[in-house]
Amino acid sequence: MKSSIHHGGKMEDETFARKCSALKTILGQMDVPPKRIELLRRTDVRWLGRNLQIRNGDHPMFETAMGLIRWLLKNWPDT
Repeated sequence: MKSSIHHGGKMEDETFARKCSALKTILGQMDVPPKRIELLRRTDVRWLGRNLQIRNGDHPMFETAMGLIRWLLKNWPDT
């Protein structure tokens, strides 16, 4: 059975972009270095996964941000 979502497909690309945008919005409300909010590199997202809790563990959107970070790392496009 074929999936309606294909790797690299338009729907998947749009989902990735929406999740990046949502994470950037949340991070803008947190104590995060501005260069890490850009999410241009996978290393920035990995850094967030390791360090976000240090200054933002009590933030009401912390768990949501971590869920987005985990999803992005799992679905980061191969380059």
